Amino acid sequence: MAEDITGEYWIHDDGDAEYCDGDIGDMNHEGIVLNRVQRDIVEKVGDVKKDTGSGLARGIYVTDDGVDWDGWKDAKANELLVQRYGEQADDHEDEGEELLLQAAHGGGVSDEEWEAAEGLGDLRDFAMEHWGWKAVRGPHVDTWTLTPHDMSTIAAGLNDILDQEGNDADEDDEPTFAIIVHSSGKSFEMTVSQLEAQSNNQPPPEQEDEPEADPEQVLPPQQKPSSAPTSRSVSQDIDFQQDSARNYARQADMENMPDYYRNKKHPFADWTRPRPTFREWVQYRDVR
Repeated sequence: MAEDITGEYWIHDDGDAEYCDGDIGDMNHEGIVLNRVQRDIVEKVGDVKKDTGSGLARGIYVTDDGVDWDGWKDAKANELLVQRYGEQADDHEDEGEELLLQAAHGGGVSDEEWEAAEGLGDLRDFAMEHWGWKAVRGPHVDTWTLTPHDMSTIAAGLNDILDQEGNDADEDDEPTFAIIVHSSGKSFEMTVSQLEAQSNNQPPPEQEDEPEADPEQVLPPQQKPSSAPTSRSVSQDIDFQQDSARNYARQADMENMPDYYRNKKHPFADWTRPRPTFREWVQYRDVR
């Protein structure tokens, strides 16, 4: 019997899978993205030799273990200050960060890349949107879009992962994966065979801005969007419950309000009784 994937992985845009379970390995999904984007920026802007304090420059800020990001920023900013102001560089220390950002933009670094390198925002969304990566967490696959090329990439990556985990599944007994599309909030349940079949409907994209596949046309009838709740639908359901709670609480207030305030045009303007908590509303609802 085929087993579900148990680990966590990144599927790169070429279909290769990279293990990234932070509970077992060195880095999780976010750590791998942070290391990659910092390396990319250092490569675009240029690395700086480390000052050992003895007047000798030895080593660099990018090693096999990662990037000394803060050290590189300070050293690169100082290097740029010296290039511009020479011996007066110390008098313009407050301009170092601005010079560094200018150099980054000049090297082709976008604002989104810089923010990601600083650890700001959702690094998984950044990698999915800008690099075309897919995040795998057990039987769940997160992707930014679901074009035929995306489905081909996901299928190749899942096959790689299944091989790494020693899961030999045949078409009659293969695991089903929940594919979550972050740009649209939709989700689908598909096997690797179904992903491969649907990805062959169209050739891989040659343009960067390929339109997302229409699930109604791409998926077979039995694979219409999953009825499993998405984060958006859950949020809407919570909003509805909160609105209902406020309405019931207001009704309870009116029923328990003295006639003097209830008969006013704006009864809640003067009455200062604390609003019921959500627990109080539930108890009030059950009594009714």
